[in-house]
Amino acid sequence: MLADFFLDFMVIDPNTKYLVVVPSSSPENTHAGGTGKATIASGTTMDNQLVFDLFTHVMEASALVSPDACLCEKSK
Repeated sequence: MLADFFLDFMVIDPNTKYLVVVPSSSPENTHAGGTGKATIASGTTMDNQLVFDLFTHVMEASALVSPDACLCEKSK
């Protein structure tokens, strides 16, 4: 399941102590294309929102179809 993948893939950010997606990129970041700036980051807003929505929907669906307290607790 995709939620399980992200629970295994995400790491704890040393600055915020939150689980984040690394490496991460977001559409508002500029591309390196000769500017010398990197576009890879840790826990971009885009990824944070996508993962938040994924976990929220998995918990809602689990409550309706087949409650999985363990998964819901891990996703919080």
